[in-house]
Amino acid sequence: MGFDVVPDELRTFASGLKDRGGQVGEVATAADGVSLGVDTFGVIGQIFVGSAKQAAGEAAAGLKALSETLADDGDNTNATADTYADTDDGNASGLGGKA
Repeated sequence: MGFDVVPDELRTFASGLKDRGGQVGEVATAADGVSLGVDTFGVIGQIFVGSAKQAAGEAAAGLKALSETLADDGDNTNATADTYADTDDGNASGLGGKA
């Protein structure tokens, strides 16, 4: 029993991860730029502004962390694809095949 790995498919997947990471990063930047003034929720809702600012900041930080994680995962997936390709080339070369 075995499996096949197609390094180019891994690279395509990695590219998608990095693209999504960039998109999430843009959302994080937009979320971080949301301004919640004292009157955002009206006079009665002023007591909620502090909590809302904190929650918005935490959400933006979480999105930024997700963006960075997706980019890192893309890099790691590319490295995995390179390792598979290099191993296959080395094995083929050792057997007299095309490197």
